[in-house]
Amino acid sequence: MHSTQRSEAEVFEELRILTAQPGYVHTVAGICYRDNLVSFQGEYKASDLEHLFDRKRLNRNEVSTLLGLMMRQPLDLAEVDEATLRSYASRTDELLGELHDAMTGLTIGELVTQAQQGAAMDDFWQGAMMKEPIFYGTESAYSFQYRDFFAEKYAPDDDWLERVMGFSSTQALRVASAMCSLMDARATNGAGSLGEIQVGEIPTGSVLELFEFTAQEIAQRSGQELAVVQAVFKALMFSGDNGQFKEVGDFNQIAATPLLPTGRGSVLLFSHYSIYEALYESPFFWMNQDKEYKQQASDNRGAFTEQFSQRRLASVFGKANVYTNINLFEGKRIVAEADVLVIFGDRIIIVQAKAKKLTLAARKGSDGHIKADFAAAIQKAYDQGAECAAAINSGKCRLEDDRGQAVVLPKQVKEIYPFCVVSDHYPALAFQASQYLKYTADEIVRPPFVMDVFLLDVLAEMLGTPLRFLSYVRMRLESAQKLMMGHELTALAYHLRCNLWLDDEYNMVMLEDSIAADLDTAMAARREGLPGQRVPEGILTKMKGTYY
Repeated sequence: MHSTQRSEAEVFEELRILTAQPGYVHTVAGICYRDNLVSFQGEYKASDLEHLFDRKRLNRNEVSTLLGLMMRQPLDLAEVDEATLRSYASRTDELLGELHDAMTGLTIGELVTQAQQGAAMDDFWQGAMMKEPIFYGTESAYSFQYRDFFAEKYAPDDDWLERVMGFSSTQALRVASAMCSLMDARATNGAGSLGEIQVGEIPTGSVLELFEFTAQEIAQRSGQELAVVQAVFKALMFSGDNGQFKEVGDFNQIAATPLLPTGRGSVLLFSHYSIYEALYESPFFWMNQDKEYKQQASDNRGAFTEQFSQRRLASVFGKANVYTNINLFEGKRIVAEADVLVIFGDRIIIVQAKAKKLTLAARKGSDGHIKADFAAAIQKAYDQGAECAAAINSGKCRLEDDRGQAVVLPKQVKEIYPFCVVSDHYPALAFQASQYLKYTADEIVRPPFVMDVFLLDVLAEMLGTPLRFLSYVRMRLESAQKLMMGHELTALAYHLRCNLWLDDEYNMVMLEDSIAADLDTAMAARREGLPGQRVPEGILTKMKGTYY
């Protein structure tokens, strides 16, 4: 770390000053156009996503930081010339690069200090050192997953949503979808009027109009009553001055309320991801303020995680092989419980589902809060799964499902896989698990697989048969100590391309996020209906057309 390198606080303050300049919002629009827009003709291909993996591209947390700082004062919509717009954008990129360097420098400096002091590797990643991987961690969910799971997650809360908020989950989803489809249509239809723009470059002029919406036009496009659209806008509209956002990790209201009021009867929305994620995450906080309903809301969220896990695993293993709410008895005493249980031949998957969120203090890098949050979600889920595995492995217990029906175990169990599944996005989840999770394993009870519902969904989608699914799980767990990557989808994408079988001669393998491009396009083709390859080239296509 250079002695002249500025601190994170100094860079953050200059960013705040920059985002307060007149007309800066036009630069944000240009950056979102540059870093989020994907252009393609004919078939949607992995090569169309190349610029999204450029290291210079700003991630969602960085853009959210710009918006959060910009909204610490009244929104200034003043027009700016091209030279000013580009000057703002260039300085923004420089400062965000410097901010990352400041975080990385602190981490490296701490690593060197601890290494010199002879600290164990397990002690390295503590407290503030988790701040960088949390902030810069790659998204572990697709925007269309947030969209598709939202209604399923909150349908049981519709009575409360309609009574208190003025809309149902389905109505909110239609409003959000209308805004996103209109954004896409504008970008497509307006491409010609924007001149010759290379993908991944700042436009020559303002593109703010792509991201501005009125309640009236969304009501017409969504087929919803104006009052419903206005209610959704109100729930997701930014208000106040975001004064509490003073450093990376502080609560940034933009994440919860991504619709920015312009003061001229419209709102700004800069990405699909932000509104779908806010819809998926924010209702928890709305309901949590209702003392009479908060427990019911919590119960519903827990039920969603269990039911979702059961449904996706049943799509792979068949309904007859997947059970929910299993009690394990020794005599008349319940010694363990499993949220979801899969029995396939002599293999068993035990799922423990949790709906615990990562607190703001943990996101800021508070050592105690990170570990407390992890213990309340992942570690607790694993411990419960380990109890089930031990009881099954003992051969002394009997099992009953949630209807009191006996569940028959195989005479001999060859492998048991504990799954820890969370319903919400945990930044750098795999990395946190590798640092904090305490577990035991042997030839039968394998190491735990920690995941969120988004990863489970993609696994079930792409590995749709029991042998494919179990084979990947086994290889992924065996390679856990060798792999370094931004998120789990990269490991899956590598497996789909060339099989996740790592020779013993390798003790560390690093995977670039860009490996996931084929998987990203396949999922978009399946879920968004885009004209593209639904199965990535690799192990799923290698034997196509043969007897095998």
